[in-house]
Amino acid sequence: MSWVTAPFSGALRKTTLIVVVLLVVGGVAVYALDPFGLRPQPIPDDTSDSEDGEIMITNGVKHIVPLDKILSGGPAKDGIPSIDNPKFTTAEEADAWLGEDDLILGVSLNGVAKAYPHRIVVWHEIVNDFVGDTPIVATYCPLCFTGAAFLRILDGETVEFGVSGKLYNSDLVMYDRKTDSYWSQILGQAIVGELAGMKLERITLDTLKWSNWKSLHPDTLVLSQDTGHFRDYSRDPYAGYYTSNAIIFPVDNEDDRLHNKAIVYGVEFEGHARAYPEVEMKKAGLANDDLADHPLLVVWDPDKEVVVMFERRVGDTVLTFELRNGRLFDQQTDSEWTFEGEAIAGMHRGTILNRIISPPDFWFAWAAFNPGTELFLASG
Repeated sequence: MSWVTAPFSGALRKTTLIVVVLLVVGGVAVYALDPFGLRPQPIPDDTSDSEDGEIMITNGVKHIVPLDKILSGGPAKDGIPSIDNPKFTTAEEADAWLGEDDLILGVSLNGVAKAYPHRIVVWHEIVNDFVGDTPIVATYCPLCFTGAAFLRILDGETVEFGVSGKLYNSDLVMYDRKTDSYWSQILGQAIVGELAGMKLERITLDTLKWSNWKSLHPDTLVLSQDTGHFRDYSRDPYAGYYTSNAIIFPVDNEDDRLHNKAIVYGVEFEGHARAYPEVEMKKAGLANDDLADHPLLVVWDPDKEVVVMFERRVGDTVLTFELRNGRLFDQQTDSEWTFEGEAIAGMHRGTILNRIISPPDFWFAWAAFNPGTELFLASG
């Protein structure tokens, strides 16, 4: 296996916006276009550090990203309506309108499995739901192909999220209906507002074919087309976009090492980022890798047809894994493991590896949020 770092020139390019700037040396009056207002606003140099990085304050507004990088996606706030009272059907009922190869967002929690079909969430982007007694928000950004789920609890209170109508690096910007703070879906972090810098707790969500999900979870519940909104759920409004190399909205960093819409699974620790392209992982099968002193197992799950990641450390031992006739074993103890990260035979039977949540992204989206990312390539 190998990985490739970003070249110093050529592959990484900046996409910038034209902004109105006035700089007065002496009086030090600096103005920049305010995307939330109607006129340029002065930017004071009032900043402070937080555990998550630098929090800036502009005209009393807390933010961790430049305000002029948050752009309108077209629809107004809630113009793309979140689903706040979701209804569900059985797998058998959903078979009447879901195709075997249709993609879904799958969550399994508290003994309950739920599927959120792409053909529905592409129109809504956010589903405020409960899985068992756990309040979650399932999200999907069709521009970035990113599905992500979080606990929707802020300061001990269950809250709802909505679609702000804004984008940051072409990605969905959510807002919470408690403080009206803006949240980056890919970062899972508040980027503007009272809660700027706060991170949501992620929960595992897989993006996979309906046939694979229902095979693994035959009792799954499926988000109903009865959403309370009139939409044509048989039509994808983004048809043609997913295979085009074009990016509709500006991003901070572009990287031409892959097609912009190539599917990658990325991981980042302490500022070190690496992306694992889906096509490379299909060839490699698995990778015993290390990133920033974190030993990783990255494996192609043939049952789900997705890439999954785990920490390959058990106690004080770092395990090395291999595939034998499509089955997963560690070399140290010869224990057999499932692709869910659980040992089912051998010394480690019953042990469960810590899964690293790494949803699929379009390459351009991963590179925009992780400039200079390393890129995994299969050997041979």
